[in-house]
Order: sequence, then structure tokens, then C-alpha cells
Amino acid sequence: MALQLTPGQTSFARSAARYWIVTPEISWNQVSGLSTLTSGSYVAAEPGSGAATTHFAGLDSAPESSSVYTSFVLHASTVDDVDQGDPVYMRGATIGHVASIDLSDTGDQIELTINIDNASAHYITSKSTFWIDSGVVAEIDTQGINVRTPSVRRMVRGGISIHSPSGAPPAKAGKEFPLLPQRPQDLTPHIRGRRFVLTTSLRGSISVGSPVNYRQVEVGKVTAVYLSPSGDLVEVSIRVPTAHSSLVRENSVFWDVSGIHARAGLFSGIKLDIDSLNAVLNGGIEFATPTAPGPPAAAGTRFALSDKAPEAWPDL
Repeated sequence: MALQLTPGQTSFARSAARYWIVTPEISWNQVSGLSTLTSGSYVAAEPGSGAATTHFAGLDSAPESSSVYTSFVLHASTVDDVDQGDPVYMRGATIGHVASIDLSDTGDQIELTINIDNASAHYITSKSTFWIDSGVVAEIDTQGINVRTPSVRRMVRGGISIHSPSGAPPAKAGKEFPLLPQRPQDLTPHIRGRRFVLTTSLRGSISVGSPVNYRQVEVGKVTAVYLSPSGDLVEVSIRVPTAHSSLVRENSVFWDVSGIHARAGLFSGIKLDIDSLNAVLNGGIEFATPTAPGPPAAAGTRFALSDKAPEAWPDL
């Protein structure tokens, strides 16, 4: 494409000058370039410095000023729910936006460049976690579907959210991070209270964030699931808030309520014990304390986690 500059516009013929074509663009979250509907597409330019030149590589879109943003790169296998221009959130506040979305050089990943406001760039650390945030959270239980939504604008736009733990050094501009498809479970809000450890031979469907119930009322959460040092057991870390920690006694009994259990007898046939729909979908742990309770369990006490309720339940 050949262009003719008006006399005296020498700053547009320098190596740092930039050129791009303006065309109409319409998406869910933004509309730009509508003036081209009547005038047609046109070339826009930004002056620059450097050596004089007459050859330039045109940009795909309007450039952004590097003086107000710090850029980072995210990698994902797919980004169906993210568009260029979508906001980047931290604790619900917008601190940047998605500047570009491209295929990686090898073509096996998507690379997203995000621009973070310089005033907020120090919040991005070497330990930051990024995930796609649609803004809609749905939970299914026996009462139906519970949907939590933010503002309509955030539901429509979606975006990317960030979690940055304290104590880590700020990340350098250009640092690359993985982009997760959803909020990781280990970022569930911290629960204050006593920690206990349950041991079992198989994990089943228990995961971080699964509820811990007492008489089918939630009183705690699963905070970690990992193998024992010897590798022969699965250890489940739970935390029960202080207000309920006195319910856990040294003789308390814990069991997995995450699904369907079958019992067969020679004359009775097959009997299915189906846990609550919420437990089937989300996993969960139930515990009970005998009518003659033992001493309160100290923080860190270990218990065996059974795969089914004790025969005497609920009349322990």
C-alpha cells in the first residue's frame, strides 16, 4: 500500500511511527470504528522518532500507549469465553484488559497479552494465578439451581480474574502465566478454626471445597487432599470453624457421603443407599458423635474416614 504524506509531516516517516487500518468492529462488549460505515475503512497513524524510513509494517489494530500499562502473557488451550478488550479483575476491581489474543508459534496454544494499569502492576507477582471469570456461579442441590450473578455488565463481558498471594515479589513485565478455565478450588475463602486430618484408602469424589456436615448441616470444609508420606493412604485435611469445633470429639466418626452405595443380601435383594443430590454432585463428609461424647478433639487429631455410615447411624 502506498501513502502520500502532506509536506512537513516528517515524524510520520520515522522508524518508530505506527500505521493501522480502522474498520468497524462489533462484539458483545464493545463497538468501535463505526465512522467507517459511512466513510469506508481508512489508515490511521501515530508519529514516532528514530531514523527516517518510508517502509512500515501495518498493525492489526490500534496500538496502545506502553507508558500507562505493563504487559504480561497468558497461555491457554482454548479461550471461547474471552475476547480482546475484556477486563482483568482483582478482587472484583478492574485493573487492566485483554490487549490481544493470538495462536502460539507452534499453534498448540492460545497466547493472550494482558495490559495492567501501571498503578496496579505491582500486584502481579511470581505466584499470581489467572483464570477465566464468566461472572456467573451455579450450584445444584436438592432445592434446585442456585445461581449467583454480579452486574449485568460483568455477566455479558466476563473477563479474567487474578489472585496474588502476599509475600511474593512483583513479576517482571512480559512474564508468562497459565490461564485456568475456572477459579481453582484451592482458592476458596480461608476458614478460621480447628484443622483435623482424615485418612482413607481411596479419595473417591472428595475434593477441596467439599462440605463437612454434622447431622446433614454444613459445619466445615475440606481444605486439602493429598497422599500420605508412605503413599498407602489418602489424607484429607478439613477445617471446622471455632463455633462448631466443639462438636468434634475424640470418639467422633467420619464417613464419605459422596454418592450411591449398594448392599446385596441373599434374600433381601439389592438395596441402594443414595446420598443427597448435593453430596452426589459436590462430594462431602459427614460426621457424628456418640451420645456419650469423648473429650473435645485437639487441633490436628487424626480420624479414619469410612466409605459409608456406621450401622447405628443416626442413633449413635
